[in-house]
Amino acid sequence: MDTAVILTSESCLAAGSGPLAENRGREQSTARKCIMVGGGVCSGDSGGSVECSDTWNGDTTSSGCECGDEDDCCCQLCCCLFCCAFCCSKQPVSRKLLVSTLTFWTVVFMLSGFALKYARYDTASFDLAIGDERIVDKGVSPFLCQSVDVSTSGMLPFTLWYLNETPMVDKSQFRKQTFTGTESVPSNEYRYYAFYYLAGTEVDLQLCAYSQGTFLLIKGESNRDAYKDSSSCYSCYETNALFQPGGCGESMPWGFRYRYTVSTSDYYYHVVAMPDGSSSTVEYIFTMNRREFNLPAHGDLVEHTKVDFTSWTEGVIVVAFNSSTGSSATFNTVCNTRVTPYVIFFLAIPIAMLVFVYVTLIAIRSGCCRAKEVVDVLTPLLSTSNTSAYQPI
Repeated sequence: MDTAVILTSESCLAAGSGPLAENRGREQSTARKCIMVGGGVCSGDSGGSVECSDTWNGDTTSSGCECGDEDDCCCQLCCCLFCCAFCCSKQPVSRKLLVSTLTFWTVVFMLSGFALKYARYDTASFDLAIGDERIVDKGVSPFLCQSVDVSTSGMLPFTLWYLNETPMVDKSQFRKQTFTGTESVPSNEYRYYAFYYLAGTEVDLQLCAYSQGTFLLIKGESNRDAYKDSSSCYSCYETNALFQPGGCGESMPWGFRYRYTVSTSDYYYHVVAMPDGSSSTVEYIFTMNRREFNLPAHGDLVEHTKVDFTSWTEGVIVVAFNSSTGSSATFNTVCNTRVTPYVIFFLAIPIAMLVFVYVTLIAIRSGCCRAKEVVDVLTPLLSTSNTSAYQPI
């Protein structure tokens, strides 16, 4: 006659609850599931059936661990996506998953390298007004670029210097420059003049208009783009001033004047905006005491050139636009890729790291499974010994 027995989860590991040897492995496997749930007991009969009771909530439920007889766990870890590497599997499921993971992350790192190359270090462009000079750092890196092609739209001449280190701003002297311009600003629109100023430059701006308008000083390309998206962006500008009409006749004083000293090297946009229902021609006079880089006396006067970087870590390109054929120019750069850093940092090192993780997991899994085999051998012996020691007399 079958008799039901209640065993602790530790005893289930060793003995099972049925007398048939062929059922014992399945009972032990199910009992392990009880342990992995974290606090259950096993009940069974001589037919070999085993149930798990979850003592956390008092309900009889199935185990949260999905490892079956053919894919057993060890070290009290479930066969989830992360822990499968530690399972003593009789099927190569975990190995396939690890190989797939290795391939996936290798592709991810390679695509990251391509994204960096084509999104950041491929081609770039920037504008300079007459008298501007700046370091070419947009889309250019001596570490990732073997060489750089530099040119201007329209093939306007410019001056270029190639240096081994970043130049310092010369604070001992100014270069005086005057620029005049005229713009017609329609109703409810704006126009601007932009210059790239080095830190320490002094600017004196005078303007006149036939209608009332607003003057804005915006620093930086990001703030300019934000103002273009929303003219109500109050954090985008450095100065917001209302000017009155007048000052355009020779006998009349200028209607608006604004002076400032540049704190940080950047683009500065001098914006004039007209309100709805009003338009005007606006005249500008810029008087500038410009700071310059401390550079060699003579650079290369070119229209298009290729600059080769001689080092992975050093190399600075400086350009200046002083052409008499235009008031501004668009500079274009093309980064000719240095292949070696991409191979090392986006292919070789990631693959080496992933292989190391793979080998480490396999080693841990192998040691864990050997420890499990020892436990499986010793547990029945210890259980039998304990049972014999406490037989009732």
